[in-house]
Amino acid sequence: MSALFEALCEFDGKAVSILSEARARLGARASFLPDLVGLASSQTEHVGDGATWLIKNCLENGERLTPEATEVLFSSLNEIETWPAQLHICQSFAYLDVPATAAPNAADWLDGLLQHTRPFLRAWSMDAYQHLAMQYPRFDARADAALVKAERDQAASVKARARHARKRR
Repeated sequence: MSALFEALCEFDGKAVSILSEARARLGARASFLPDLVGLASSQTEHVGDGATWLIKNCLENGERLTPEATEVLFSSLNEIETWPAQLHICQSFAYLDVPATAAPNAADWLDGLLQHTRPFLRAWSMDAYQHLAMQYPRFDARADAALVKAERDQAASVKARARHARKRR
């Protein structure tokens, strides 16, 4: 078992300090981000959630996935099944260059999340759609429909994210 997998197995889904410690200990390795991508779709409890949180955290701090790692991440979207991991991926779209071959599947994946029972996931999947459409204008109509629907959502968090997305457009 890898040291990264072992560290992610310690994550309880709440204490992100465990994840920060894992990044401090293991983050300098050249394989760190690609290894996280490989673990993003893990079915082991909280491992995928922790891996995607770390991916998002690294991206927010200026690190970038290689094109190969990005391809792997987007090819595994359908296997990322927990809502926290899905949320982290949606929040990462702003930092990712979606491979052209993966764009249709990414759009379909986001379509499914737009209906999620969790408001934050609805909000961030709509936001991710906006980033996808910026890269691939053929998704403009779908992204606009998602934005309009979000503006009418009952949840304040979804409406707030929609206002933010509307300003960005």
